[in-house]
Formats: sequence, C-alpha cells, structure tokens
Amino acid sequence: MRLVLLLMTPLVAHLAAGASWATTPNACHQCHAVCGNAITECVAVAIPSCPTAPRAKARRCMNRAKHQCRKVTTAHCISSCKHTGSPVCGTTMPAACVPYTSTCPAVALTPVAASSAFTDQLAYEFSATAGSPGPGGCCVIDGCAGITLSKTNAGGVNVGYREIVYLDSLNHLPSNGMINTMVGVVCPVAIPVSVYAMSDVYRVTFSVDPRFSLPPAPPAWTAPYLASAGDLSLSINSSDDPLPSEADNTFTPSTWRFVNQTVSIDKVCAEQQLMQGHATASFIKNDGTPCTVTIYAQGTRVVTGQ
Repeated sequence: MRLVLLLMTPLVAHLAAGASWATTPNACHQCHAVCGNAITECVAVAIPSCPTAPRAKARRCMNRAKHQCRKVTTAHCISSCKHTGSPVCGTTMPAACVPYTSTCPAVALTPVAASSAFTDQLAYEFSATAGSPGPGGCCVIDGCAGITLSKTNAGGVNVGYREIVYLDSLNHLPSNGMINTMVGVVCPVAIPVSVYAMSDVYRVTFSVDPRFSLPPAPPAWTAPYLASAGDLSLSINSSDDPLPSEADNTFTPSTWRFVNQTVSIDKVCAEQQLMQGHATASFIKNDGTPCTVTIYAQGTRVVTGQ
C-alpha cells in the first residue's frame, strides 16, 4: 500500500498541474516561445552579479540565474496573458540600469473635476498607479552599498493629486481649500541589511500638502512641484520642500545625515499601458562620505480614477 501511495503522489501532482495548464487560454501557451529574447536579456543582467571563482560556484550561480529568468519571465507572461489574452513579455530590463523609455503616447497630468459628497465642496484630482497584470521592471544603482540590483518583472510608480475647494454658504463662492500631492517609486528588491541595518525594499515617496491659494480654477499643480498643468511629467525635490517630514524612504540609516531626495514621474500613458519614473536619495555617511541611491522603475498603469 505504501508503494502504491508513493507512486500515486507524483501522478496526482502531474494531473493537478495539467488541469491548471488546461485552464490557460490557448494563446498563452505561446509564452514559452515568445519570451526567448526577454529571458536572454534577463540572464545577461543577472549573470554579472555571479562570482567568477571558484569555477563550480560560478557555474551554479549562472545555472540558477538562467532557471530563475526562465521561470519568472514565462510565469509573468502567462499571468498577464490570462487577463489580456495576448502572450506578451513586455519591456525587459535594459542592459544597464538606465531610465526606461517607451513609445506609447503620454497623457497630460492635468487634474479634472471629480465628484464630491458635499454640496459646499468642489474636487479636482488626477491619479495613476502601476500594478498587475502587465509588464514591469526596475533597477537600483546603490552608490552607498556599491551594488546594482534589478527586478525584471515588477516595478512600482504612482502619482496622485487631489484639490478640495470649500465654498462659502452665503454666495457659494470659493473661500478656502486644501491640496495633497502624492508620488512614489519603488523597486521590490531587498536592501542590503549589512549596509543599512534594516530589512525592507527600495522605496522613495512624497506626500506633500502645498499651500492653497485662491482662485482655485483652473486646477494646477502648485510650483515648485510642477511648472504648469498639462505637463507630461512631474518632479518633486525635498530641497524645495519646506516640510522635510513630507519626504520619506525605506532605507535611511538613523546615524547617517539625510541630504536630499527626489521623485520624478517621467511618463504616464493610457490605461493598461506603461508609466515610468525614477527617484534618488542622497546621504552623508558616518565617515563623511557622500553617496546616492538611484531607482528606475516602470509598470503597467491600472485604473484608479482620473
């Protein structure tokens, strides 16, 4: 009986896997074929981080990198294909850690009128977030740790703006208001604990409350955060921000001096297309050495309101 059970176990696992594959649309079966170039590019990025000696250790590292690239790239293609119906691998990591570029037409970051639950308020907003499914990727040039890291199937970029205008009860005209701007770039790879004495992923964010001024229309991103409404990119720099508490990242050591950070939303395209951004964070180490961390990321834009 025990022998029968041992023989049946792999059979059941095989049948279960076959049933799962059977539920995959036929078009998605092509992911293994269409992802060849993406896998090759992934391997080219991953292998330089492997040791060169001893030879056996280097070979094992390269084999692991090839296996992981095939597994992750194909699985991401299948996952995306199940939602979109097309076997697309998307834009993979560039050969070097550089800004992403895409050919999709950019949309303007212009806030538009939004619904409000209150009759004495007007609301304007713009929101765009990268999420799944869809192509994505990110890389980090960590000058503080002396390393370059990448992730070929995920990258986080988000931007949001909301302006609330309060109307006076007598004339129903604007009397005051509030503005909140939120931007962030994330690369979900682990920061080196040995350098930063903490465990997290690379993330740089701003949550800024610019000073509201009348008149509120037309709604506009308030300088110095963007020169004018309708621009195709947005950049926030903490050296221009009067409230340092509005700048945040996940890797500032408690004993280092924080100098400056930036977040730039470089390009936002239509829904289910790409959006791209980058971020930097600069520090002075305990020994007085300056260093900077740079993150490049892109992801597929999902519907979050506009």
